[in-house]
Amino acid sequence: MITISVGTVMRGNLVTSGSVRLDGRFDGRLICSRLEVSSDGYANGYVSAREIVIAGQIVGRVEARSVTLSDGAFVEGDVRYASIVLESGATMTGKAVRAEADFTPPDLLALEADLDVATAQLDDMERTARDAMAERATAEYPQYEKVRRTLVAAR
Repeated sequence: MITISVGTVMRGNLVTSGSVRLDGRFDGRLICSRLEVSSDGYANGYVSAREIVIAGQIVGRVEARSVTLSDGAFVEGDVRYASIVLESGATMTGKAVRAEADFTPPDLLALEADLDVATAQLDDMERTARDAMAERATAEYPQYEKVRRTLVAAR
């Protein structure tokens, strides 16, 4: 989990397949699996996640499969969701657009696809390295065995 602490201001793009807890301020694009905006948290820009729980403030576009606005939450901007919970005391201005039940934000889908490709490439590299080590060991085994026998005989 990535935590942006109280008193911290981040600007730019933050993309992660993990979870983010926002206690400070974030300006820009934030894409993650799960986002929790605490009562001290503030995001300005675009946020996208499978699940977003908001107790603080977001100004900008929100896309998530599941959105929860807790008591005291404030969202100013359009929200695209598959399920939404607005607790008493939460404020939302902007359009709320319901998506299909299995909705996953497109940016998150793209991130997960990139991760799948990278994982497959790493698996291939690991397999290639393991095969190369096995081939080298097999090729050098006769020389190793000869030296070992010489050392055993010398004892």
